[in-house]
Amino acid sequence: MIDFSNITTELIDTIYNDYTSFITDSNNKISQMDLNDLNWSNLLQPQIDFENQFEKRRALLKLSQLHPSKDIRDRLSETDVKLAQFTLNECMRRDTYKIYKYYHLNQFQNETLTNDQWVHFTKMMRELKRLEDDEMIIDNKLLYISLIKSKFDY
Repeated sequence: MIDFSNITTELIDTIYNDYTSFITDSNNKISQMDLNDLNWSNLLQPQIDFENQFEKRRALLKLSQLHPSKDIRDRLSETDVKLAQFTLNECMRRDTYKIYKYYHLNQFQNETLTNDQWVHFTKMMRELKRLEDDEMIIDNKLLYISLIKSKFDY
């Protein structure tokens, strides 16, 4: 059973700040990695380890409707939404996507991985590809709209 008695707005802010700081720093490091040195241990495992450690703290945000204080419930809910938006934005970083894609096309094919690792990365790449395709569709629609608009602007 999760103990809600020690949850404060400060703790909620700390959870958010710890998560966003780690993910931002991690993605910045990934974007600077040498393409020839990519492997499961230095590219994927650190984030998986962090996510596993962070899971219990993140669960607090997901259980916002159970807290007795309305102020805390509202703050938990708002923070969970902010965290989801932040995570989506970080997933759509083109610089890190290029690194993951390079790993996928090169080292991943030759690296000896467990079935779980293989499934994890394959799902991750499928989702990243979907996000990339969605973003390209949005970019193309915006370009198309701007071209149409420019034809009517004399």
